[in-house]
Amino acid sequence: MAFAQLPSYPPFDAKSEGVAVRWSKWVSRLTNNLFVAYDIADESRKKALLLTYAGNDLNDIVESLPDSETRPGADESLFENLFQHLIATSILKLTKRYSQTEREALAVTWACEHFHIYLYGSPSFKIYTDHKPLVTLFGSPKAQLPARVERWVMRCQGYNMNIIFKPGKDNPADYMSRHPAQQQASSREEKIAEEYIQYLTDNSIPKAMSLQQVQEETSKDNTLQAVLSAVRTGQWYKHATTVLSEHQKMFETLKQCAHQLTTTQDGLLLKSRKIVIPHSLQEQAVHLAHCGHQGQTKTLALLREKVWFYGMSAAVERTVKNCLACQVATPTSAREPLQMSVLPSMSSGNTNISERTPSDVCSS
Repeated sequence: MAFAQLPSYPPFDAKSEGVAVRWSKWVSRLTNNLFVAYDIADESRKKALLLTYAGNDLNDIVESLPDSETRPGADESLFENLFQHLIATSILKLTKRYSQTEREALAVTWACEHFHIYLYGSPSFKIYTDHKPLVTLFGSPKAQLPARVERWVMRCQGYNMNIIFKPGKDNPADYMSRHPAQQQASSREEKIAEEYIQYLTDNSIPKAMSLQQVQEETSKDNTLQAVLSAVRTGQWYKHATTVLSEHQKMFETLKQCAHQLTTTQDGLLLKSRKIVIPHSLQEQAVHLAHCGHQGQTKTLALLREKVWFYGMSAAVERTVKNCLACQVATPTSAREPLQMSVLPSMSSGNTNISERTPSDVCSS
């Protein structure tokens, strides 16, 4: 019998020796029931169901249950006695601006590291999640990951796990994640992820631009502000109406790759590891990459190393074609003209045809 299944008897207070018991006045009337409760609790304590270490004969399952915006949780079931262990933790306020995919990925990473002593070295174990994109993000080595999720996936590479999708209606009820505590505890996973995001931001800014300049222009860019809000809330349809008509294609492009987007503490937007440049700084970024006059291909490759914006290829092509130095220095290769045969002025009088049968071909 598990402790949660014990009968509801009045509480008691046992001393360390386990013999002398201090009773309150109102409990003393129910001495008989208290002794029964003590015997049942003591017997259950001796036979308590415990989590066991991973082994070939056990089915290790971790269910990711991030049912709250502020509390990721997990349910580990080591099916030796069909026992489930629910856990949850408070996380930092910065998680509120995470996308839903980032919250779900954080819950998986936190659960694996919390149960590290039981899962590390296991031949394999299953992780059930109600967020289907995690199956691809954690399971495919070619997946394009957001920066934070990429960091968490790397932290989980030491575990031999299989991500399996399970609809939310089949998840067990988890009271802790639906009723979070008000205290805010620090999370090592979050701090490491935020430090990684800050590193990418600092190294993705073009040398001739400042971080403050990109922040100011991003805050003035109506399209990027709509995308930032959509990433945090997941309500793309709601913010699509606030975007200007000439920027609708950019908004739809970012919507299609929403799983690659990451928001930063500085109010910037990252696409994978590249910073998204606002419209007012796009021309400046192209000219900075083109200042070496290396041609269209190398200029575009240099931009793609650190930044991204909609229509980047067309902008680079336009700049290179309008650059006189690039046009002069770029070698042009012309195809050799065709040498056309002169057609006869009249029809032939005699025509000779030589015929060969298949047997002649074989004999030759």
